[in-house]
Amino acid sequence: MLSINNLQPLIEDWKANVVNSLGADYDTERLAEYALHVSRILAYPDLDVKVMVDKIDAMGRELVLATKDLMPLRPTQIIEKINHFLFKEKEFRADQLYPGQNIPLTRAFVQKATSAQVIIRMLNNLKGSYYESQDIDKAEIANEMIIAIESHNPDAVRDKGMILLKRKKHLEALDMLNMYLDLDPEAEDADAVLDIIRQVRVEINKK
Repeated sequence: MLSINNLQPLIEDWKANVVNSLGADYDTERLAEYALHVSRILAYPDLDVKVMVDKIDAMGRELVLATKDLMPLRPTQIIEKINHFLFKEKEFRADQLYPGQNIPLTRAFVQKATSAQVIIRMLNNLKGSYYESQDIDKAEIANEMIIAIESHNPDAVRDKGMILLKRKKHLEALDMLNMYLDLDPEAEDADAVLDIIRQVRVEINKK
């Protein structure tokens, strides 16, 4: 069972299989592989990523053959064909890789981005969903996976502080929340975070 008690091995696994391979360019050739590792670490520890990548590649080739005689197609028609292929013919479900999680497809999610940026967006969506469902362990693991990619990601630093607060680790939480304000002093929630910092300091001084 996934637990925060084995956080360090999970993050080392994440670094070895994904973080160390991520580049800064816009080459997304291995994006499906990276996304499958997200699924494996957060939901399906027995998932064979290589087998799944091979299946996805085979489906891609099948889709190309199924649509080549229909070209040229408008972008909206291409999306319709892909949706029909995945959700009707292959009976793919959106929750197969991330059970119980609602990951919205937004303009920000699909705009041109590096693999690292796409994976961070994916993890942010998952983290928010886990947090809302009170699955703090998975929310923390997803957040640490973001930090492993981008150690000074402001939102991840702030969220680490908030998770530490939930775990009653007040001094560590203060460090993270102060770091967040250093990283993004003009953040929209800066005043709210300052209020939290003041409240935590009051609680610490009572002890």
